[in-house]
Amino acid sequence: FDSCAAMNTAKLLLHQWIITTYPHIVHSYEQFDDNVPFQPIELDCAIPNAESKQNCNRLTAVVTYITNYKKPDGSNMKLSFGLGESISVNAIIGLPTLKEWKLIMDMDSSCATSKLLRQEFPLTFKHAASGFPDGVAFAKEDFIRPLRHTPSGLSLLCQASTTALASLATSTDTTSVTILNTAESTPAIQGDVE
Repeated sequence: FDSCAAMNTAKLLLHQWIITTYPHIVHSYEQFDDNVPFQPIELDCAIPNAESKQNCNRLTAVVTYITNYKKPDGSNMKLSFGLGESISVNAIIGLPTLKEWKLIMDMDSSCATSKLLRQEFPLTFKHAASGFPDGVAFAKEDFIRPLRHTPSGLSLLCQASTTALASLATSTDTTSVTILNTAESTPAIQGDVE
């Protein structure tokens, strides 16, 4: 993400509830302290500065959702959010997404039209949502992390499988390689030589 002012941002705990409740819509989820770490993104411009916790003024996770909206090539649009503890509203859509979706705002008609998706979205003018739906109780201990399906994880998996295949291919025996996902969501490769 190039700029905190331009990117999509969202409240961490709410989106952890969404991820836990609807894991089938999650394309990827990354935290700054994962096996492939990233530097938390500073957000001094978007949240109060008087916070004392180390990561409360930062985006410490990134989630990418698969939407139901189709691109012209038939693939599903994806929507990513930088997540932070101190974001005070549920989600903010940034300019890069508005440009990518080719949104035209029509304030008179209270709608936004996506030229890319050929879809109209109603515009509702009210206070931004800042919490869970009614009746939902969720704490950070309730978060269930989705299986790891990230480009970095898949890249490492491909490298490992290529190495395993190369070492097994030196034998004249029949080789099979099975790619497994463990309960900890860490990809593993199992090679069997017959």
